[in-house]
Amino acid sequence: KTQKPVTDANGLYKFTGLPDGEYEIEFVESTLPDDFKITLTDVGGDDAKDSDGLTPAGVIDGADNMTIDLGIVPVIPPVELFNIGDYVWYDDDHNGIQDDGDRGVKDVRVVLFDENGDELAAVFTDANGKYIFEDLPPGDYVVKFDANTLPAGYIVTTQDQGADDKDSDG
Repeated sequence: KTQKPVTDANGLYKFTGLPDGEYEIEFVESTLPDDFKITLTDVGGDDAKDSDGLTPAGVIDGADNMTIDLGIVPVIPPVELFNIGDYVWYDDDHNGIQDDGDRGVKDVRVVLFDENGDELAAVFTDANGKYIFEDLPPGDYVVKFDANTLPAGYIVTTQDQGADDKDSDG
């Protein structure tokens, strides 16, 4: 005989009038609350406290078996990650703007700091002057260019002379 109890407000359920024997219980995953999933099963050594999964088995042998359960946890949406990067270039006409024909500067050290001023990472520009910090969680960051790694005789050009995607922010 199949019984179909429903959990109460506290998540408890009970089968009644079962004779001794082996039983299989099926938890119906499609009835879980929205945005919840089944937690890890059979973790730890205490069967009375761990989650037994979708289709656990149990034995009734002269006493109630109150250890067959299912744990659920909220589904945590993935955090969207971002990249920060761009370009270090020779500004030969000193206008603070990336113009056609400007060449990239390689081996400039670029340092990423968090909002508290703690250094998170450092990279060097590639052969084309490009750099990137990848897979960053949302937040406030500061990018600094190590002036000690600029080519001899060069300084940082004038900043904020145009749109952010073409001017020096530096």
